[in-house]
Amino acid sequence: MDVLVSEPNVSDHVLVVGRHPLQSYVRFVKSRGASGAKVSERQLVQDWREMQRSIAETNEREIGVADNPQFIPIPDEMIPTAEEARQQEATRRSLGRSPFQWWLVEIDRTVVFQPWVDLSFVREIQASVSKPVSHLNHIRIASGHHMTKPVVNATQSSEDRFVFTSRSTDVRFLGTTLLDPASIQNGPSYGYATHVVAVFLGSGINCLSALHINNRLVLMNGTHRAYALREMGFTHVACLVTHAENEQEASGLLPQTVKQDEARFLAAPRPPLFKDYFDASVRKIVPTKTASMLLKLKLKESKELIPTP
Repeated sequence: MDVLVSEPNVSDHVLVVGRHPLQSYVRFVKSRGASGAKVSERQLVQDWREMQRSIAETNEREIGVADNPQFIPIPDEMIPTAEEARQQEATRRSLGRSPFQWWLVEIDRTVVFQPWVDLSFVREIQASVSKPVSHLNHIRIASGHHMTKPVVNATQSSEDRFVFTSRSTDVRFLGTTLLDPASIQNGPSYGYATHVVAVFLGSGINCLSALHINNRLVLMNGTHRAYALREMGFTHVACLVTHAENEQEASGLLPQTVKQDEARFLAAPRPPLFKDYFDASVRKIVPTKTASMLLKLKLKESKELIPTP
């Protein structure tokens, strides 16, 4: 039976134990579990082995369940918000050149590679919308319109080092570019600057998205929002789907986790699916110490004389 906790600095995580390697499960509980040091490794091994029997039965019973996903047009009420999100430059840049479109998809049949869900984030999402959830609020959740930018704390620890921390696991470096110093308002003066090198940090596109490849849907972004909608009763969730016709198109979009084990995610008769997050026979709810994402940036420069061409 799942046991939920309510303690400071502790959040419950849904962990799909049965469909991930034993050592990953042990490492997660030992390193991040609120009582990790006290948990018997022998008990963890026993739990994992018991779930493997359930996995074997499910695999035999659900061969092909991930194949032939259905694409249902989104309701008219969703279209304006969905189209606005689809046309954003960041969305187009992130999803590449393959065609992408909003659909309602059966979320339980999507292939997932994220082994855990942080229920504290799920509760925040659910608390942000009124019940019952309308079509408009549904697409606002799926497109990220209801979300606020993550809080990021920034520190310059030395002349060439910067440190960033955030509770959001979505915070990342987004890229770099050259800017004209004239475009920087009220910037500090360091002599007669000719260029500014800008490093962008923040969160990725907020659209709940999936990749259609090998006749399957791989959930790429928005796991927590999909979980929140599923728990509120939505079996079909609005999703921005990229349709890749071949592996070359997909290679630039698939996460490294999937690339390293394509047989399990893209070819296995019964891969890890979203429905596993809700299956008590293969999951556990683990009280986990809250953690923050830490990003470090170090600048390195060199200077040398080269012959004039």
